[in-house]
Amino acid sequence: MARQYYTVIEKQPDSHQWCPQFGDYDREVAEQEMRDMKDSGSFVKGTKLKVIITDGSQKAIMAKCVQLEAESQAQRNGKLNNLT
Repeated sequence: MARQYYTVIEKQPDSHQWCPQFGDYDREVAEQEMRDMKDSGSFVKGTKLKVIITDGSQKAIMAKCVQLEAESQAQRNGKLNNLT
């Protein structure tokens, strides 16, 4: 089995895109980085952070980001359809 790679991804409040910000093979290191990002003075309110698990390749990380964007879009579309 491939080694697991943990990537902190971020979605700004004015964006629908998830972007990789930090990665490490140690989950605790990635989670600490995410906490540090939240605690930093430059953290934008409303920003979403999450840790994803991949094989560490750029292709896998970006594919996971695209998948999450598609899921978010589907949720937004569902909410809009419920309003009409």
